[in-house]
Amino acid sequence: MDLPGYGFASLNKKQQNKIAGIIDFYFKNGQNNKEVCILIDAKIGFMPIDVEMIEYLKSLNIKFSIIITKIDKANQSQKYKVKNQAMSLGNDV
Repeated sequence: MDLPGYGFASLNKKQQNKIAGIIDFYFKNGQNNKEVCILIDAKIGFMPIDVEMIEYLKSLNIKFSIIITKIDKANQSQKYKVKNQAMSLGNDV
């Protein structure tokens, strides 16, 4: 599933809080939560919201994988940085 309001979505604070509540309810009450895939653009790297989501998933003991996208468009420095960030957050890349 794709999470609305996550990443680059332009929402006001009230809308963001509503979406956050829906996401929180889903993760805490979902019967079929098996694994969450977090997509990270290799050229952009991790944004604060990504780190927050990873910490949140860890707190709920929800398995997650980090998927690095657009690796073909990233230079060596960007690839190195995003890989190290992923590893430091406790995920094998």
